[in-house]
Amino acid sequence: MTLFSPLTLPVPAKQLRCEDDTPVCWLLSQYLLNEFQYALLHEPGILEDRDPEYLHQYRVSLRRCRSMLAIFAVVYPPQAVTKLRQQLKVMMEPSGLLRDLDVFTDPDSHPESLSTILSELLPVVTAKRSRVFQRFSHWIESDEYQHITQQIFTRFIDCAQHPTQAGLKSLHSVAAYHLEKQTRKLLKSSRRIKPGSTDEEIHKLRIGCKKLRYLNDFCRAVGITTAEQSLIEQAQLKHWQSELGKFNDTSSQLHFCLTHLSPLQTNTKTVQAVDAFVKHSREQHHASKQQVLNNIATLVKRGTKKAAH
Repeated sequence: MTLFSPLTLPVPAKQLRCEDDTPVCWLLSQYLLNEFQYALLHEPGILEDRDPEYLHQYRVSLRRCRSMLAIFAVVYPPQAVTKLRQQLKVMMEPSGLLRDLDVFTDPDSHPESLSTILSELLPVVTAKRSRVFQRFSHWIESDEYQHITQQIFTRFIDCAQHPTQAGLKSLHSVAAYHLEKQTRKLLKSSRRIKPGSTDEEIHKLRIGCKKLRYLNDFCRAVGITTAEQSLIEQAQLKHWQSELGKFNDTSSQLHFCLTHLSPLQTNTKTVQAVDAFVKHSREQHHASKQQVLNNIATLVKRGTKKAAH
């Protein structure tokens, strides 16, 4: 593999003059098309297996599209939005396991103390990754995949040409409304998280956190600054998402261990290595959950005080 070289695209929204009365559908459509094109630009790097970062950036851009469509669903016809979100999900889902395997085989994902255990597991996991990579490569090169990407392009353009009445509202007013709505929704979801909350419940909170981050990114891209008295400050949101990301990584790793490693019965050493790694993953998962609960309590307290004022 060669070192990853970040790909860049000029963001169309930054090249546009955004007046106060600019319809939200205009800039949102160009932003979505840009993100989708940016995702596809990573395909050569993925297929050549240059670096796992190509797949990671590909998935981030597709997630941005899905999140923005969910937030601004009323901007376009309902059936078109539903179909787009379904197609983006179908397009993205086959990459999930490959991404998990990339994270597992990344030396930076594990502490040095696990080197002996990993030396027993990595050959098996690497072999599995090779098989999964081949399947995903075939998917990207398939006629079905090409058909879906073309349909998404066409539907994005069609949506831009046929917005709803809500899509013709000014960008500033719509964005401001959704910023407050997503922030309050995130705080409300946070208050529901308790020590007994499941991983899935906390994962949903992470998705909400990402949605707000993506919404903030969009607003900055089109020249809208978030309110100074935001209920959640950007630095706090970034830190919160980071902690939720760490928790999700430990949750995914534990799930990966139980689903893909535990069935391995190649020899005694492998079984022992799997058991030791599962034990380590459980400990890390528990510690990460405690950190998330502490961060949530602090953030919700601050957000509640601001909302009261």
